[in-house]
Order: sequence, then structure tokens, then C-alpha cells
Amino acid sequence: MKRPSLVLLLALLSVFVSQSSADEPSRESLAHLQKAFADYCGAHLVFNAEDLPEGTYHDIMPSLSDEGRLKAARLVLAEMRKLPPRYLDKVGLKSVGIFAACVSRQGDGFRDFDERWKGYRYFGIYNGKNALVAAYYNDAQLPGTLHHEVFHHVDATRRGETKYTTEFVRDDRFRRALSGAERYSALRLSEADLNALRKVGKGRVLENVVGPYCEKNVGEDKAETARYLMADLPDALVQMATRSELSGSQRLLHVLNKYQQAAPERLGPEWFLSVALGRAAPVAAATVAPVPVPASTAILGTGSSRR
Repeated sequence: MKRPSLVLLLALLSVFVSQSSADEPSRESLAHLQKAFADYCGAHLVFNAEDLPEGTYHDIMPSLSDEGRLKAARLVLAEMRKLPPRYLDKVGLKSVGIFAACVSRQGDGFRDFDERWKGYRYFGIYNGKNALVAAYYNDAQLPGTLHHEVFHHVDATRRGETKYTTEFVRDDRFRRALSGAERYSALRLSEADLNALRKVGKGRVLENVVGPYCEKNVGEDKAETARYLMADLPDALVQMATRSELSGSQRLLHVLNKYQQAAPERLGPEWFLSVALGRAAPVAAATVAPVPVPASTAILGTGSSRR
């Protein structure tokens, strides 16, 4: 019998390895993904309401199927890697819950009554202290909802202390930036980095607000801006560096500053540049002037924010 050639054996081995790699996600357990989330973020990823910390949430939060939980866990872990390791832990966020839907018996004027659920369907909610919930309606929606709700916590946190929830309804620094009374300076990026960002971006520009939901209050305006920032990071960075005079740019610069202030160690914008360009580690290539936190904003408050 003729022996198979070395080339044929190598080809068969390549097919076997490719098939094994393709099957790997299906063998990846939910527990493995939850552990990876905890290791990277320093927070818990949960799928049952009873596993959430005490706080205000939606009236109806049905659980996902086993397959839905697995898909959601992969998406959430990928999105949270846009933030530095242990960032959630450093800013005091303890739990992230993902559910099939978020339904409340009361509306907010921005959504219609859902006959199926006999309530008003939301995207997520932040409990005002240490946890958030997001609904998983589809693959495109979940990442944006996650960043929106995470930012509510970031917005309420300074140097690891979460006690600034009055920022949801009143943020004087935000208002001064938009009015022109105290505008943020442009982000400083090298020409090489700007060119690299343009190559991976889509050329989008946020002229003013992200959408109608921003009219609800300044807290939602900022959270929607954060959702936009994370979804269109290359374009947002270019815009902040080249068109800082736009109202949308001032919103983005304010949100970027909030991410920097929330953790005990100041987070530099070079992290976001590295994420946008797919670099292995942050490089000191961008700076934005630090903005001190006025003593008048350090007001203890409580409350939740839902979307």
C-alpha cells in the first residue's frame, strides 16, 4: 500500500486543527467566561436576579436561556476589555447582570407600552450604588447598553468613591463646557496616530447630541455619549483632536474626562488610543488637560438611572 505523502498528512492535520478551533467556542462553559470576567474586571457577571446586590431594578427581568447566557457572556467580556484591567473593581462596580428583558410597570415618556410583557420595555438600569443590569435583545444592542449603564456608575464616581449621583441631574462642568463658559481643549494626538485612526475609522462625526433620548436629562445625555464613544472610538478620538469646537466634541471630551477621574489612579487617554488602534499596551501619545473636581460637586446622593 502506498503511504500518504507528508504534504497530505500536513493538510489533514491543518483541517483537524481548524475544526477543533471552530468547535472551541461551543465547548467554552459559562462558568469559564464568568471567571474570565471576574479575573479581568474584578466584578461579578450574573444572570439571576437573586445574585444581584440590593438596590432598585426593573419589575420584570426574565432570565436568558443557557445559549443566550453563553452568547451574552462572550459579548460582555469583549466589551469590558475596552476598559483597563480591574477598572470596574477600582471604581466600585460589583455586579453586572444580563437578562432577556428589562420591563417596568411605569414608563418615562420615551417608550411605548409592550403588550407582550404588560409593561414598558427598557434596555437597562443602574442601581445608583454598585451594580447594573442590561437586557440582551440582540448582538448590536447589548454592547451599547452595557457602556451606557457602566458610564452611569463612572459618572457618579471620583477616585474610587461613588457618591456623586447628583451629576445625573446637574453637572455644572458639563453645562459650562456646552455653553462655552469653560470649554475643554482639544485632545493632543500625533499626526501619525491621527492617520492611523482615520484608516480604521468610518469618518463619523458627532455634531451635537447622540439622539432624542439625551433630552431626558444631562445624565442620560452623557451616558448616550459614552455609548457612542465606545462604539465609534477611532472617529471620536479624531473628532476630539481636530474639531473640539463642536458641541458633540465637548460632550465626548467631558465623558473622556469622567472615565479618567473615576478610578483612584487617573486613567490616561492613551488607553483609549491603544484600544482604538488595537495596540497591545497603552502608549503615552495623547494628553488632555486634567480638570479638577470642584468641592461643590462632592455631594452625597442616592438614586438609580434607567434606560
